[in-house]
Amino acid sequence: MIPRDEIMNLLASELRAMDVKLPDILHDELSFRHDLGLDSLALAEFVARMEIVFHVQISDQEWKELATLGLALDYVEKRLGK
Repeated sequence: MIPRDEIMNLLASELRAMDVKLPDILHDELSFRHDLGLDSLALAEFVARMEIVFHVQISDQEWKELATLGLALDYVEKRLGK
């Protein structure tokens, strides 16, 4: 299983690759839409990147529920723990 901080680093790396401006300190409550400014198209791109990096498939219903960085981290941890 990948440690949570490593998952956070991988997610942050993907966001940076999308030219998302990240705050200096990342935390679980960061909202993809409100804090990071991702619209629905950018969020869909981020989810596609998550699928590639973590070798998971995320359904439309599931990715619509990933509103914060913490929820994305929890999701990846849960999927990788199976």
